[in-house]
Amino acid sequence: MKNIYLAFAQTRKEILFIKKKINKQKKELIWVPVNLETLLCYKENNMSFINPLNYLNNKIHKEGVNGSEKMIKKFKFNQDLEFFLRNRYIGIQRKFFNSCFYIDEILKAIKKKYFIKEIFVSGWMNYSFEVPSNNYFLSQILINSSFQKKITILNNIKKIDKKKIYNFKITTLNFKHKNFILISNLGYNFKRIVFDLFDKYIKVVTFNQENLPWYKNFAYKILGVRIVKIKKFTSNKKIDINIPKIKFKFKDKDYSNLIELRKKEILGELQELKNLSLIIKNFLKKNKPRIVLLNALRGINGYLAEYSKKFDIPCLHISHGTLSYSKNKYFNSYNKVLSEELTTKKNGIFCIQSKIAKKFADHYRKNSTNIVTGNLIFNKSEGRNEDNILYAVTNRGFDSMHFFGIEMFYEYFQNLVFLNNFAKSLKNKKIYVKPHPTEFKNIPYLKKIFRNLTFTAQKNEILFKKIAVTISYSSTIIEDSLNSKIPVILFDQWKRYQHCDSEKNLYKKNSAIYYVRNPKNLEKCLQTVEKSNNFNFHKFIYTKKETKNFENLINNLSI
Repeated sequence: MKNIYLAFAQTRKEILFIKKKINKQKKELIWVPVNLETLLCYKENNMSFINPLNYLNNKIHKEGVNGSEKMIKKFKFNQDLEFFLRNRYIGIQRKFFNSCFYIDEILKAIKKKYFIKEIFVSGWMNYSFEVPSNNYFLSQILINSSFQKKITILNNIKKIDKKKIYNFKITTLNFKHKNFILISNLGYNFKRIVFDLFDKYIKVVTFNQENLPWYKNFAYKILGVRIVKIKKFTSNKKIDINIPKIKFKFKDKDYSNLIELRKKEILGELQELKNLSLIIKNFLKKNKPRIVLLNALRGINGYLAEYSKKFDIPCLHISHGTLSYSKNKYFNSYNKVLSEELTTKKNGIFCIQSKIAKKFADHYRKNSTNIVTGNLIFNKSEGRNEDNILYAVTNRGFDSMHFFGIEMFYEYFQNLVFLNNFAKSLKNKKIYVKPHPTEFKNIPYLKKIFRNLTFTAQKNEILFKKIAVTISYSSTIIEDSLNSKIPVILFDQWKRYQHCDSEKNLYKKNSAIYYVRNPKNLEKCLQTVEKSNNFNFHKFIYTKKETKNFENLINNLSI
C-alpha cells in the first residue's frame, strides 16, 4: 500500500499558504478538494489531487440525509426560543454536519487505497455571519476527526474572538403610512411585484440595512417604495440563548464535540437575529401593514412570518425556489430541508406558482392555506431567436453542502467534462453554462479548463433569448425556463434524483420536461426537442385562465 501525504484547503488563498509552508519540507502532496474553487485550482495548475468521483457514490447522499435527520432529532430547545431562531440554528448545523460527513467519508475511502502518512491543514479558523465566504472551519473538522493523530497544523490556531454584539434601530423618521404592503426585500424578482403594485397605486414598504446609491433611492421613490432604514451598532446588552449540549454519534464517528463548537459560533448570529427581530416586532406593532410578502424564511423573513401570525397580518410566501414532490424517501427528506428555507406549515399563505408546486403543496401543506396564483416572480421571457443550449444547476459550497437533491461539486465538474466534449460535435450551436451566482467568481477558471463551453453570468431574461432548451438537475432555472416557454431536460447521470414528473421516452415529441439518465441519450433527447413544435407547457405551468392574478389575490385578501 503506497504511502501518501494529504492536504486540505477551502480557498485558493489557503492553498497558497499551505504550499509555501510545505515547499520547505519538500514533501509531495496529494490534495483533497472540498468545493469547486479548490478542484478547479488543482486541475488548472496540474497539482496532484484526489477526484472524489472515483471514491464516493450515491451511498454518501443517502447516508448523509439519514445522518442529518438523526442529529436534528437530538436537538432540544427551550419553549420560549422562537421558531425562526430554531430553524436558523438547525439549518446551519445541518450544513455543518454535511461538511463534516463528507470529510469523514472521503478520508475513509482514501484509506482503503493508500496509507495516509500525514494530513496538512492551515489551522485557519473563522466564522463570519455577514460574509459566508470568510468561513474557515475545515481545519477544525479535521482536527476533530478520527484522523486527528495524522494532522499537522501549519499555523498557530487562534481562538475565535468573541463576536461583537450588535443592536439595531430604525433611522427612518416620521413613518406615518397606514395603508401599505410590507415586502421583506427586493431580491429574487420581487421588483416585478413592485411594478404590479405601482399600477394599482398601492404603497410598498421594505427594510434595508445598507446605504443605497442615490439613483436607486430616487427610482424607488418614483415607484412608491418607502425604504425603512435599519442601522446596527455595537451594544453591551446580551440576551441569553440557551441550547442544551447533545451527544451524537453516527456510524463510527462521534460528532458531539464538533456540534458544540459550531453551536458557540452560531449563538452570536442568533443573538443578532434576536435583537433585529425586536426592532421589527416594534415596527409591526406601531405600523400594521395590510399584508406581508416573503420570498424566503431566513433572517428577517423568518420573524416577519412569525410575527405576522401573532399580529393577525396576512402573510404570503412567494417562493423563489422550485419545490416538488416524490414518493422517494430521500427525495422527500431533501425537499423538506429545502422547503424549510422557503415556507412553513405553521403560518402564512403559500402561493402556488406552478403545477409542480401544486403537488408539493398537496402533500406538504395539505392542512395549511394555499392559493393558486400562477407565476409571480419566475422569469417569463418569450420570443427566443436562437437554437443554443443552456446548462444551469444549483451549486453549493463547502459551507452550505446539501446531499441528494443537489449535485456535489465533483459531479458538476464531471458533467462539464462531458458537455465540453459533447460541444465539439455541435454545429452552429453553443452550450451556455450559467453557474449559480455563488460560483460566478470561478467563471474565469472554468473558461480556461472547458474551452468548448460558453460560461455566462447574464440575466435570465437576456440569456433565454439565445437558447432553445435548458439542461438542469434541480434548480429554479427549471421553472424560469418553463414560464419562458423553453423546454427542460433533467440530466441525471448519477441515477439518483428526478426533480418532477417528466417524460422518459426520449423519442416522444413535445414534452416540456424530459428525464435523461445516460449521457449517450442526451443527444437523442436534444434531437427530439429540436423536432418538436408544440410543447405541453400547460402540464407544468398555469395559463392565465387557470390562475388568480396578483390583483385578484390582493382583492381576495381584502386589501
